[in-house]
Amino acid sequence: MADNPHKEHFDPQQVAEALIACGGIKRAAARMVGCSHQTIYTYIQNHEVCREAVEEGVETVLDRAEFNLVQGIQQGHEGYTKYYLNNKGARRGYGFRPEANGADSGPGTTTEDYEAGARLVADRITRLSAAIDARPLPENVD
Repeated sequence: MADNPHKEHFDPQQVAEALIACGGIKRAAARMVGCSHQTIYTYIQNHEVCREAVEEGVETVLDRAEFNLVQGIQQGHEGYTKYYLNNKGARRGYGFRPEANGADSGPGTTTEDYEAGARLVADRITRLSAAIDARPLPENVD
């Protein structure tokens, strides 16, 4: 009797663990498992545990990236602050706007205004972090 050519050669849990470890990047997971990226796609299509692993891997990497971003802001790195303001601060008026380069762009839209705002936010975050660090710990209640 001939082997089924569509028989799975890897344990779905093994594929899921590779997907998580690789941040949901399918080609990287394929290299880790030792198969083609198409095999990984097939496992994702056929196994819920693999679909969930892609999401978990991506979310884990995003969590780490956001944590690193906040640390960079707290350490006063201007580039981190600019990135954060450009993406998360848009609802407060920060962010890249093409019209900001023109003379009629209005208040708060020049590069100088943007950089001043970034420095101000970085300073506020630094002061807030210092205030939190300076708080006394609650005493144990007997």
